[in-house]
Amino acid sequence: MRIIILLLLVSFIVGPAFSQRSSKKEIKEPIPSKKEIQSTLSEELNGLNAQIADTEKQLAAAKKNKEDPDTIKDLEEQLKMLKKQANMIGGLNKNLSNISDQVMQQATDQDNDNDVPKRDQKRINSIRKKSLTDQELPSYIKSIHVQVEKTIPAKEMQEALKIYEETKSKWKSAAAVSNAAAGCWIYGHWEKALYLEGKACLENPNDPNNLNNYASYLTMVGAEHAALPILQYLVKKYPENSTIMNDIGQAWYGLGDIDEAKKYLESAKSL
Repeated sequence: MRIIILLLLVSFIVGPAFSQRSSKKEIKEPIPSKKEIQSTLSEELNGLNAQIADTEKQLAAAKKNKEDPDTIKDLEEQLKMLKKQANMIGGLNKNLSNISDQVMQQATDQDNDNDVPKRDQKRINSIRKKSLTDQELPSYIKSIHVQVEKTIPAKEMQEALKIYEETKSKWKSAAAVSNAAAGCWIYGHWEKALYLEGKACLENPNDPNNLNNYASYLTMVGAEHAALPILQYLVKKYPENSTIMNDIGQAWYGLGDIDEAKKYLESAKSL
């Protein structure tokens, strides 16, 4: 299970949440080889490092020229996000290097043997029909977070709480909690990741990257019906974002609504 989660994370990371890049993931795309994955991650990391260097130059120039504070803030947020993505990809690449080719092949065979999901009408019917408003979003996240807490074993919950408290004590920011969640996810601790990302979203429901990460985690553990209202909220705010479109498509695919999935995945590819 851990190797499958790790490989699923590749598709999540190499299409960063708000980079406006075209989605390349298709319905039922086979898992590539270890060499191909590492090559893709290396290319992605090189591209991110170039973006980081360019953004740092823009930020330095903006500060030197005393540009509008909002412009500087946007550049700082963009730089923080890029560095976060680079760290995640570097950690994932390092993790993959410790996985044998035999294990990778077994994971590929297991993935290729899986059937297309059957339509889950019960879960589809449970999805709210209206998009969340800014006022409704925090309550919705809290309700999902409470449900997540109920599924986490006691030992995992204790460890997640410890990570949360230590992270908040040291850095005092929702962004740091989100980074901790990403680290837990990379190493296969998905319960901790879900708990921590949920806490990050509750603390700062205005951060679209945290929201997108949370929805992605929910989708990848089989809670697509819980992820979709968050994704639908995001796509109203960022209608031209290919990664959100892709994530919505993947969520519908997991629910077995192939037609709806294709619609969003095709939209993602065209952006």
